[in-house]
Amino acid sequence: MTGAERIAAQLAAQGVATVFAVAGASHTWLLDALDRAEFAIVSSRHESGAVGAADGYARTLADRRPPRLGVALIVAEQGMANAIGGLAVAHALGSPVVVLAASPPRGHAEAETSDPLALVAPVAKWARTVPSADRLGDYLATAIRMAVSGRPGPAVLVIPQDLFQAESGAAEPTILAAPSSPADGDAIDQAARMLADSQRPLAIAGFGAFRSGAADALRALASEFAVPVLGNGSGRGLVAEDDALGFSWPYAQIAAHQADCVLVVGEVLTQRLGFGLVPRFARTARFIQIDAVAEAFGRNRPIDCALLGDPDATLALVVERLRARRVAAKPSWLPQTLTQRAATVARLAKPGGGAIHPLTLAAALRSRLPADAVLVGDGADIANWMYGALRVRRAGGFMDHYPLGAMGSGTALAVGAAAALREIGDPAPVVLVTGDGSLGFHPGELHAAARAGLNLKVVVGNDGAWGTEAHGQLVALGRTLNTELGMLPYARLAEAFGCAGLTCEMFDDLGGQLNALLATSGPALLDVRIDPAAGAELKTNPLASNILFSDIAQAQSAFEGPGDD
Repeated sequence: MTGAERIAAQLAAQGVATVFAVAGASHTWLLDALDRAEFAIVSSRHESGAVGAADGYARTLADRRPPRLGVALIVAEQGMANAIGGLAVAHALGSPVVVLAASPPRGHAEAETSDPLALVAPVAKWARTVPSADRLGDYLATAIRMAVSGRPGPAVLVIPQDLFQAESGAAEPTILAAPSSPADGDAIDQAARMLADSQRPLAIAGFGAFRSGAADALRALASEFAVPVLGNGSGRGLVAEDDALGFSWPYAQIAAHQADCVLVVGEVLTQRLGFGLVPRFARTARFIQIDAVAEAFGRNRPIDCALLGDPDATLALVVERLRARRVAAKPSWLPQTLTQRAATVARLAKPGGGAIHPLTLAAALRSRLPADAVLVGDGADIANWMYGALRVRRAGGFMDHYPLGAMGSGTALAVGAAAALREIGDPAPVVLVTGDGSLGFHPGELHAAARAGLNLKVVVGNDGAWGTEAHGQLVALGRTLNTELGMLPYARLAEAFGCAGLTCEMFDDLGGQLNALLATSGPALLDVRIDPAAGAELKTNPLASNILFSDIAQAQSAFEGPGDD
């Protein structure tokens, strides 16, 4: 068995059947082995595109067993610097990705002065060079183990290209599984008591909840005990967002300060969550946190009840304790706190006689999306608006550039998600909603989708500018600088890369063009010319904005001095 064949066997044993690769002579023999082993090879156009697609693939299949990981193939020398953006996005979330970087044969003097491993060290969980053919299997097994265990994250393995053809032994590859032990029983009892005693409980679910398979436990918590569940990032859709018991965090977060008990499942109290502090949350609120890794606890705010264990196994036991206590469901308190928010969204989404408002676009798209669609968000203003109107109804049905916030990464994530669904035979569409600015970062990945024939639909909210910066400058300076992009014809760009391209400039055509987009076989893009003035309201109306920054500067420790709750 050659080194390349061994890599193919170990990846297949882990359940991987798709890889994402930038063309490179250094990994020719690895591509050959993967192709002969019937892997799907998606041809990326940029190293961050390949890593980002591997990230999207891994996120989509994160709840599968054995744990799936995304795999990207790049060239180590020139390609490693290009891969940093994709690695940083995966590292920030904790997405299990393995990057196989082919380097020149051993013994050759390097002309480059940079160390490729040093370049990626800050954004990789683990990075090593394989020293010899007989150690290749060990190093790959360790890379996989590092990527999927504990807090997952990207692992980078530099492989001298001569090892792909060298004999590497024929040992059977090991399937690596993630542990699923629950937290301590006393802590589970305490969490159940806190939830039972609460009058206004609230649960927040993150990527860790989806990764552990906690959807059923969260649904039981919501349906049996009326605990509203707010999904954040890749934790959206674990409880269908029906605006009764299931919500998206960006939309419903304005009510979080009224909660007296907050259960955080597989999520970290980041800036998006107001650091868990006042004013986003009440000073007197009690916090329960369930996570598989100890480093998630106590960031910014001390936790009243920390449960270290698999989120699914742990939350299932908390639900059992609540059942044993015969806790009666209280009327859901959250929907009535969002009436003004809902009225604002409905008012702005109502079609007018002028340009298409982003919320009008969102409402039209929402009414047409199938329940099993996977949504991918990107951009700034357009992402903000979509949080207000689009709803996720399937577990694993959403991803975006959170928590890093790197615009442009959504295109590659969407390619990876679509490839993952194709691999498992799921016909659901992947729908990327992006801005014209964010699409410009990695438009070449549309070609990857076209060549692979993926079921990817792209909606571009085109306002001809870096919208959020333009409106911020108007507030600060009364004018704009370096923010104009122009109304470029993105449908023609899509066609140049082999996708179907459509354009919509008027509301009367919006429904028909969305129908045409969703009915298209293969990848397609709809360029929607949206109102460039719409984003101004995001700067002035907190009921319209779903990305909050104004209260971050006011964030106070839950145990420091007086403050408004």
